Amino acid sequence: MASKLSVLLFCVVCIFGAEGFINKCKSDDEACIQTSAKAAYAHMVAGDNTLGVEPSDPIFADKIEGNFANLKFLFSKTTLVGLGSCSVENVKLNLEASSLKADLICPSFDFQGDYVIDGVLITLPIEGNGKFSIKCKKYKLGVDANLNMVTGDDGESHMHIKNFKLNIDGQGGVVFDFQNLFNGDKELSDAVHKFANENWKIVSEEFQRPIFEENFKGLVKNINKFLKTMSKDIFL
Repeated sequence: MASKLSVLLFCVVCIFGAEGFINKCKSDDEACIQTSAKAAYAHMVAGDNTLGVEPSDPIFADKIEGNFANLKFLFSKTTLVGLGSCSVENVKLNLEASSLKADLICPSFDFQGDYVIDGVLITLPIEGNGKFSIKCKKYKLGVDANLNMVTGDDGESHMHIKNFKLNIDGQGGVVFDFQNLFNGDKELSDAVHKFANENWKIVSEEFQRPIFEENFKGLVKNINKFLKTMSKDIFL
């Protein structure tokens, strides 16, 4: 049991930062863990060339697809800016369940790239292709991660984020801008944009889950690269 707790505690310290730039925390010291989480998140989103960890702000995705009953879209060559300004809050660790929960409070996101869209947006028909941007204010992203141990190329055990779930809550407004809707028909395009921007809450729910989940895959991939540089033996 002691060994299991040591390994899981190692995981927490790894996720919250590398030895040398944060304080080590006991598993029941919530204040220490919270402070360390903030420092480590900022460090890892910025990236670390010495560890081979790429920056996560901005973060890029080749393809994001949405395939719903009444709406289909494809976003490609996308860039998401804003993860670096998020604050880590409400960190909860469950050693027995190998789980970690936290909230990211993010003041803004700027998402852009190329799009193809076709279908019905809530009540309005929509179709087009071209460049797009989606600007968001104040999002709360609840992260629920499952953790495990993996064997690296060095034959050593390393912590790994096995999977995650997101609870996505837009709170401050979203502005949509899709160029070349309806092959450039300004009247139809203006009507859709007016509807989308005035009803941003329900409209964003049509888009946001595929966007955030795909970009978080990139973030988790970078975090796992970081974890693979750390040996569990540091705290054993």
